[in-house]
Amino acid sequence: MFLPKTKFFLLFSFLILSHLQLYPVETDVKPQAKAYYYKALQASSLQEKIDLCTKAIECQFNFTEAYNSRGLAKENTGDLKGAISDFNLAIRLSPDNPTLYFNRGFIKYSLNDFTGAIEDYNKAIELKPDYVMAIYNRGFVKYNNGNFDGAIDDYTKTIELAPTDCIAYNSRGIAWFAKEDFKNSIADFSKAIELNSKYSDAYYNRAISKYHMEDYDGADADFISAENSKQFQNKSQDNRVKNKTEVDLKNKL
Repeated sequence: MFLPKTKFFLLFSFLILSHLQLYPVETDVKPQAKAYYYKALQASSLQEKIDLCTKAIECQFNFTEAYNSRGLAKENTGDLKGAISDFNLAIRLSPDNPTLYFNRGFIKYSLNDFTGAIEDYNKAIELKPDYVMAIYNRGFVKYNNGNFDGAIDDYTKTIELAPTDCIAYNSRGIAWFAKEDFKNSIADFSKAIELNSKYSDAYYNRAISKYHMEDYDGADADFISAENSKQFQNKSQDNRVKNKTEVDLKNKL
């Protein structure tokens, strides 16, 4: 029997973008520089943040937090090279601060410099071995660079440090799926759902895995569960597998 082809997308529900980080201001900062910096944190526009951080730096050239914050603002405007420059300067001033490597690692990932991103995450983890977000993000980059085993290792470390993190289970399930280990992918998606019963992406991903295990009724039930979630309503409404359609996997961030 001929089966029509329908493309589905295995979904990451975690965005690496959301985890750029600030850190506390230094204690030996000049009052005027600190004043500009705090105004920058409260500024309503990105350009105002950048301008105020620049003024803070002009008052005190070795103000690490101002470079970091300006880098974050530049990233949000799309000036990734400018952000890299600011994080480079911040790292020169504070080479033992793991957050700076974390932030620069994200920018390098955004610039498709996967090797550079992994190097920065490695450094962040070296400085802070229990840095959960750096470990997770390194796994994310490894996955997108085709290193599925490395991604699984990092997601496993994330789960060891944060055992109730449903997102880590979902992401590890995706890596298992990429290795065509559908049994383990189903186990991880199921654990993600156990931790968050409204986790529509995990239902959707488990449905695809069940389809590949020829559990069509189970797949259809999971698509229905995904449909019943408001956040997933528009993505899943046409993707029921009643007709046992052939599934092509494609990753979507």
